[in-house]
Amino acid sequence: MYKKQFEIFDKEDSERFSDEGINLFVGSSSIRRWETITEDMSPKKVLNRGFGGSTMEQLILFHERLILRYKFKKIFIYEGDNDIGKKRNKIDIVLQQFKKLEKIIHTHQPDAQINFLSIKCSPYKKGNCKTYKIANKIFEEYCQSENYLNFIDISFGFLDENNNIKSKFFNETDGIHPSLEGYKYLTKLLKPYLYPQDF
Repeated sequence: MYKKQFEIFDKEDSERFSDEGINLFVGSSSIRRWETITEDMSPKKVLNRGFGGSTMEQLILFHERLILRYKFKKIFIYEGDNDIGKKRNKIDIVLQQFKKLEKIIHTHQPDAQINFLSIKCSPYKKGNCKTYKIANKIFEEYCQSENYLNFIDISFGFLDENNNIKSKFFNETDGIHPSLEGYKYLTKLLKPYLYPQDF
């Protein structure tokens, strides 16, 4: 299913010169479709290894290929909206998967900061928003347990002052993935978190 995407990653890796100082982004298609992320985050160095439709479980399955092969300063993980849906009991499952993944990452890169990006509400998955809100609170609390973990709330910016979803921040075709405006918002929010943080 992901063979073609991974082949593209392999080709890109063969052409890159150094991992030094990179910020690694992994997760589902909201990351994969961020095609301007390298330019958006410049001059900070970014590597996008998102793959469409992924879940936390699949990120664990492919962690050697997508994460451990790189030497990064910070990693940014976006998973959850493909995992949880409306089912409250799924939150605990995904949390346990994240715990497993972050331990793997920390063992591999003990000096790297691991950033969990909150799950956003979208027009297409509007019915899941209450569950996502509960999940985000649980993940935020867990990320306070270790100083190398960090929770970044991206979800609030996709809502207006009345907690209505900002439709302009989403792709009109699918109502799931960020639009150009949505990615501009993410750039402004996330860029200060990237390594190095002195510019």
